Amino acid sequence: SEVEPDGIYTLQFSHQSTALEDLVPTRHDWVEDNSLISGIGVFNGSIPVESSRLTNKSGAVAQLRQLLTESLQLRVLHVPTPPKASSTDARIAVLFSGGLDCTVL
Repeated sequence: SEVEPDGIYTLQFSHQSTALEDLVPTRHDWVEDNSLISGIGVFNGSIPVESSRLTNKSGAVAQLRQLLTESLQLRVLHVPTPPKASSTDARIAVLFSGGLDCTVL
């Protein structure tokens, strides 16, 4: 199952039993500490009162689409034909990794 992005989770492997059902994740809260070099801090602590629904005409949606298009153009335009490939062979393959960009797509 997925682990929520609401802290750091650890598993304790030092117990006698290492059966999968005995491994229970322990959640550790994010800490707000300015001395940390890469501290993530606390964010989204409250929900906005007003609704901010996104539509196809929203500026944020248009900007995301533009940035994704630019990113894809760098990777898919002017791809050379691989050696020994015929003119009908695909030059590009798509792998959906499950990351944020793939989730958006």
